[in-house]
Amino acid sequence: MNIDFKTIEKKDNDYNKAMKLYKTAFLRNERESLFFLNHKAKNNDIFLKAIYSYNTQIGIIYYKVYNDILFILFFAFEKKYQSKGYGSKVLSKLKETYINKKIILEIEEVDEKFENYNERERRLKFYLKNDFKLSNIKVNISNDSYNIMFYKNDISYDEIKAFYNSYYGIFKLFSRLKIYKI
Repeated sequence: MNIDFKTIEKKDNDYNKAMKLYKTAFLRNERESLFFLNHKAKNNDIFLKAIYSYNTQIGIIYYKVYNDILFILFFAFEKKYQSKGYGSKVLSKLKETYINKKIILEIEEVDEKFENYNERERRLKFYLKNDFKLSNIKVNISNDSYNIMFYKNDISYDEIKAFYNSYYGIFKLFSRLKIYKI
């Protein structure tokens, strides 16, 4: 299985396909505006990448490197490439490339009260299978609740707070962000 990443920008041919996947893979309330996404991706510590297998675009990943943290913000595959090992391969490649970084991500709260409970549970099992662990930190962003997961080294409340301050900057005022320990 061959996996490659390519940084994409608005002017690239693959950009529209990547944004179509972004819009279908994430609910409207989970997505950043395209303006914000493109604005942030111009920073040299934030990466918007298309994922390829044998020159075919199969997914996207958007992440930020901050101090000793790699934070995966968005990660998705086209439906026909899901559950075929590509996600694990991408995570392995990130673990190898960023060997000295804590890799963290947000995952939706997994509870039977949600209509997409099975999807949320499947996603949690995927990350647990790939050696991620649930932290004792939750975030609420615009009234949606997420658990923070980490790979290798646990993450502290102060580190998460500093990361979000760095990521959102002045836009933090509009995110209605709340961070708390559980």
